[in-house]
Parts: sequence; C-alpha cells; structure tokens
Amino acid sequence: MKKIYLLSCGLIVLIASYSILLFVSPDEAVRIRNEDGVVETIAAICWFLAAIILFYMFIRSKSNKKPYFLKFKRNIFYLLLGLFFIFCWGEEISWGQRIFGLGTPETLQEINAQKEINIHNFWIFQSYDKNLNDKVGFQKWYSSARIFSLIWFLYCVLIPIINEYILKARHVFRRFYFPVIPLWIGILFLMNYIISKVFESWKGLEIASYVFMEVKETNIAFLFFIASISLYYLQKLLLKNLQTNDKLLI
Repeated sequence: MKKIYLLSCGLIVLIASYSILLFVSPDEAVRIRNEDGVVETIAAICWFLAAIILFYMFIRSKSNKKPYFLKFKRNIFYLLLGLFFIFCWGEEISWGQRIFGLGTPETLQEINAQKEINIHNFWIFQSYDKNLNDKVGFQKWYSSARIFSLIWFLYCVLIPIINEYILKARHVFRRFYFPVIPLWIGILFLMNYIISKVFESWKGLEIASYVFMEVKETNIAFLFFIASISLYYLQKLLLKNLQTNDKLLI
C-alpha cells in the first residue's frame, strides 16, 4: 500500500510540475525558477528532509550482532547517502549565502561562474567556458550537470536493475547491507529525464529551456526524498524480520 501511495505521489508531481509551466507566461515561469524562488526552495526542502531520514536510519541501524560493511556497528551507507543529500542541500542554497547575506570571497568570484559560495558553479564544472562558448571533447563530460546525472542514473536506475535481474549481485548488495532503492523509483527518474528533454527541445514553446532544467532538478530532489522514505520502510521491515528471527532462535 505504501508503494502505491509513493508511486502515485511521484507521478502526480512529475505531471503537475511540467504541466503548470504550460499555463503560465514566460516571465512568470522565469520568476518561478529564480534563485530562492518556489522551485529552488522546494528542492532545498526535499534534500534536507531526505538527509534527516538517512541520518535517522544510520543511528537506528546500530547492531552488535551483525557486522556491516567494513565491520561498522552501523550501516555506513546510510551516513554516506545522508551526507550526499546534505551536500546537495547546501549547494542548492549556496550554503546559506543569500539567507545570511554573505559576500563571495574574491578567490571564489574568479573561479565561480555565478560568483557564489558553492562548488557546482565552478567554471571547471560548467558546460561552457568564460567566453560562453560550449566546451568540446572530454571537457563537456565533467560538467556538474552531467556528473549529477551520472550519479542518479547509476544509483537509481542501473543498480536497481542489476539487483532485480542478477541474483549474484543481489546477494552481494544484501551481504554488505547496501541500500538499493526499488526499481519503480528508478523508472520515475527516467520519466523525469525524458519529459524534461521533450520540453527542452520543444521549439514552439516560448518558455526558456533552462526553466524546464530547473524543474527537472527539483523533481530529482523530490524523487530522492521519496527514495529515502522507501528505504526507511525497507529498513523497518528488515529490522522487524531480524527481531522475529532472534525470537525464534530463543
């Protein structure tokens, strides 16, 4: 039942988020995606909540009976995921720069495309150079957008597929208590990517393509939030089964 609720919620958000842009003016669409606007605020909230859930799962996973990966007493993968979500949250709000009215050090201004306190806007991670020319060759492949796309594709699509259809790999994931998200969430990630590309390449639309890119990134944050909830319920089920097995042994 929880799967149905989460899946329905994910589908509704994906459809609604892009559909709304078709009923607003181009100027209004740009205002929606502005820094600290509605879209970015929602993304920041999703990243933060996802991190809180993973940190809670890390604390809750403590066990003296079963060794986790590298013999930790807690599942370190939950901690690493939580830290990743915190990093995404911090980058989304430029680590509170605009909230606290912080200035950007001159050193960062020189290497940051938007002159902000964050890493993903470093010139080295942009798809274009300082002359606004598109990068070519290998350079265009390590842009922040491509690296982030590679991360969600590997973790949210490729690993769930491998876990679903390769039995030996599934045993390895379970042996090390690696948190694999359900495949249906990976499908939502792919749907979000495909829908955004359709809108970005739609020549007849007056709305700039970067608006849809911003919505796509916010949807990714929301889908990771759904994934964290799903992992929480999977952990809850795992702990329940372990407690049941311990009682049977007694």
